[in-house]
Amino acid sequence: CQLRLYEQGILVGMAFNLSLAQLINGKLVEHLETRLRHHPLPLSSLTFEITEDGPIGASATNIEQLNRLHLLGIRLSIDDFGTGYSSLLRLCQVPFSEIKLAEEFTQLIEGPGHYPAVIRNTLALAVDLDMELVVEGIETTVQRDHLYKMGVQIGQGYLCAQAMPIPAFEKWGQNFCPYF
Repeated sequence: CQLRLYEQGILVGMAFNLSLAQLINGKLVEHLETRLRHHPLPLSSLTFEITEDGPIGASATNIEQLNRLHLLGIRLSIDDFGTGYSSLLRLCQVPFSEIKLAEEFTQLIEGPGHYPAVIRNTLALAVDLDMELVVEGIETTVQRDHLYKMGVQIGQGYLCAQAMPIPAFEKWGQNFCPYF
């Protein structure tokens, strides 16, 4: 699907979750390296969203494996930022390309004043670290409009598109309209 769209002049990025636990075995990155070197699309169109399984920090092995992926040109994203075990320390340890702000902040954007403040400051942090900010969970035009006014440029959620079969995705991709 991604290759067919690329052949039509449409470059669609793909993102996959990758947990720190999966990186303990260096064979995974070695296998990915071998496969991806023969991939016809730019590796920058691939993003691994790093998820965390628990409070254990990124080990030296994890960081080494993530650096190997980064050197291939693959984008790295810290997933569900602001919840769970994602941390500011992790942003300093790993060469991330983007921060994915957890959807809980979007869902409560009209709630108490702390939620918009966290979004604004995460956006400022992403800018200072030369990373993109992707805001998850945008489901309404009100949420989208609030985020846009704050300066958010990239979002994901059901407002834009829901999960769909490949033929529907290909058609959607040809008629894609930017989110903001």
